[in-house]
Amino acid sequence: MGVLALAACGEGIEADSDAAGYEYGADQAAISEAIADLDDVTITYQTLAPSGQDPLGAQANVFKEILEERSEGKIELDIVWGMAAAGFDEVRDAVVDGRIDIGYTNPIYYPAEFPVMNAYATATALLETTPFEGELVAQAVGRELAVTDEAISEEYERQELVPLVHAMNHGYVNMCNQPVRNEDEWSGKQIRIASVTQSEIASALGAAGVSTDITEAYEALQRGTVTCIMTQPSDSLSFGYADAATDIGYTTETSIPRSPAVFFAGPSFDRLPLPYRQLIFDSINESMADWHRAGIGGWSDSFSRVADSGGVIEQIDEPSQQVMAEVTDELIDGLIAEGDLPETVRDDVSGFTEKWKTRAAELGYEDGGDVAEVADWYDSEADLTPWFEELIADESLNVLRPE
Repeated sequence: MGVLALAACGEGIEADSDAAGYEYGADQAAISEAIADLDDVTITYQTLAPSGQDPLGAQANVFKEILEERSEGKIELDIVWGMAAAGFDEVRDAVVDGRIDIGYTNPIYYPAEFPVMNAYATATALLETTPFEGELVAQAVGRELAVTDEAISEEYERQELVPLVHAMNHGYVNMCNQPVRNEDEWSGKQIRIASVTQSEIASALGAAGVSTDITEAYEALQRGTVTCIMTQPSDSLSFGYADAATDIGYTTETSIPRSPAVFFAGPSFDRLPLPYRQLIFDSINESMADWHRAGIGGWSDSFSRVADSGGVIEQIDEPSQQVMAEVTDELIDGLIAEGDLPETVRDDVSGFTEKWKTRAAELGYEDGGDVAEVADWYDSEADLTPWFEELIADESLNVLRPE
């Protein structure tokens, strides 16, 4: 039962509650005082992870653990695994009508509803794609871009959605069931793509972009409906691509545009007392270290699985990467002209990247070698918590926290 239903039953969830909030980082005593007189609630959280045993499932489990412990059991988190309550095509409606309270989606799946977010997805081609440092920096840069452009907030408000975390999905590689890295090999291939921009890239390379639900792409690879899938390495483990597509092509001179994601609530969220909204916000943000640990570890684990099965991991050839860069550069110019991206977007990405690369180096987060050898140098025990605490505490990024 979601918050919306509880509110309708008069169970104490009131928009005008005068319960005072607490500062981020406050001790448990301050939190306990803030929630002392509040009624119990149940929050339904739907995640992409297929189960709690999946690497991405750790985030949902940690979210639940933090939220229920800090709320002293007053907030119960009911997890729905694998988008089982509402698929990508209806998850936004589901948080509005109360079937779930918090969901996850990729705005690039709805370019008409999220034109600005879709534009920024194209601009992610400007980010560096490396398995460790590049992934951490991308999270920070993506959040900074999302919270500094008011047009993004307006897109969510129009749909009655409340963003809780802007999470840049991890860098993309091209995984195929045969070699596809140069002009001749791209020609005529069917490539599963995740965005309009990726489709434009496929076409420019002589291939055809195919829009297939992420949960159906494995079968498409097996049946030969598609030859390749542009994907995050971690998804190749969760959805089986690493077993069906053992030829990996990665970029070094440009980046395959990413998929900005969002963890979001619906209008019922604003009916919660302020301390509950803050608890939910803080808990889900702190759980992001585990989401991204799975995503970063997916590089190492998927590359290792492909190598063990006799697959090939090689760089996409430079002419193909040049085509990718030219396509995205032209699209970015067009989006600036249309007003969906600011004229300063290239400088913004560059400046934010420099800021967060410097901070990553200060915290000791650096790549340990080449992309292809990530399975040899990545430390799966690396502690990512300090990085995500840094993101929550940064004044330029915490503007979404309820106050």
